[in-house]
Amino acid sequence: MKLRTDSSGWFAIGDTFSNDYFEISEANIDEILQRCLQDDIWAEGVNKAVERYDNNPWRGTAQWFSDMISLMNGSGTLVDYPFGTGITFQSRRHFFRGEPEKYWISDAGLCRACRKRKLTGKSAELYKAVADMRVCQFKKFIWRFHIVPYWEAKISDVNYKALAQHYGFETALLDLTNDFRVALFFATCKYIWEKDTFEPLTREDFEREPDEYGDPRYGVIFHSPNWMLDFLNGGVATIGMGQRFSQNSKKNYYSIDGGVLDGVAFQIGYQPFYRCQYQSGFAFPMRNEKPLQENTRFEKLVFKHSEELSSRVFEMMKGGELVFPNEGISKALPVLRDIQKSVLFSEDDALQAYEIDEASREHFPTFDDFLRDLRTLIIDGQQIQIQKEEVTYKLRRPEMRRINKLYDQKNLGKMIGRVHYTAPQRRRREERCRQIYGRLID
Repeated sequence: MKLRTDSSGWFAIGDTFSNDYFEISEANIDEILQRCLQDDIWAEGVNKAVERYDNNPWRGTAQWFSDMISLMNGSGTLVDYPFGTGITFQSRRHFFRGEPEKYWISDAGLCRACRKRKLTGKSAELYKAVADMRVCQFKKFIWRFHIVPYWEAKISDVNYKALAQHYGFETALLDLTNDFRVALFFATCKYIWEKDTFEPLTREDFEREPDEYGDPRYGVIFHSPNWMLDFLNGGVATIGMGQRFSQNSKKNYYSIDGGVLDGVAFQIGYQPFYRCQYQSGFAFPMRNEKPLQENTRFEKLVFKHSEELSSRVFEMMKGGELVFPNEGISKALPVLRDIQKSVLFSEDDALQAYEIDEASREHFPTFDDFLRDLRTLIIDGQQIQIQKEEVTYKLRRPEMRRINKLYDQKNLGKMIGRVHYTAPQRRRREERCRQIYGRLID
């Protein structure tokens, strides 16, 4: 199949996006990889535009809008989202998601977990509450590492929900990337749970008959142009957000997976742990959103697997190191996996799930109703327990020191580059620094 280019010079298959699958060849994949280089050049041009802005921040009214677009699409801009602030990494012009099978349904991990257990309505909302409480415990656990409070005091808010998603927690967020190479890696490689790493797919993996989950003989790439989904890009996504906000209360804060933000891509940006930025990750909320197979904003590209292609992509991404870094937090993996299976929570965990993560008021009109129903819940044969005291997860002191040392040695300024703060954003960081440390720190 010959790839057709769109107005940006990128590829497109059908004349319009639809729910049809379009089969592409390895030659087509190589052509798309070459076009990634064009997108890299475009991204570098945006960075140079930001540099010009830094050297001459006021170039007249006519140039102001272009400068603002460049800042938002460049690296190192502090952005105010409805759920907190974040620091951008480099934007590109397209979104992708790679999957190693042609699944019949592609949606967020939390949706898959509820579907597997045949949970709907109130029971699904209770399961989401448990998932949210596990993320809350993850947040409290990683706060013990020096880098996390320092990040909130000096750099930006931490997107705990998206961060947890990238370290194995169930959320109503779907991972997207703005780098085709990352998506291709996930479409041609498999995660090895025991090793917490990836390996290329083999014939044993894909030479199987289709089953209830999908067709393993094919990999899939979902594709959508940036303007269609990106909250920062001002197109359909932002217009849709404005309509949703106007229909809701005048809140300044929305949970990223509370439902109001469904169907819009939010850049995760730089985080205190590195997996999100290595994967050029975006969070796509799907609490009530339909699966990608039913979403006409995504183009569906399918290709036949081969061991040669999987090995080639694996080597291109340096054995997975360019996507799945072996970083400090990985040394706490046993604790993270314990939290992911937790059924014991504190009342504070429950309160955050109810208030911050916006538990359904239709099903749980009051917090007491919420607690009562949680305490009757049984998940995978285990009773949910809520206690007044905090639940603590222990990590041996030498391991804690070792992890802290790994992150303390990182040069955050070199990693991120120059950060663009507005005056109110800078004051907010100073306020947060005083809240955490009792004073301003260097």
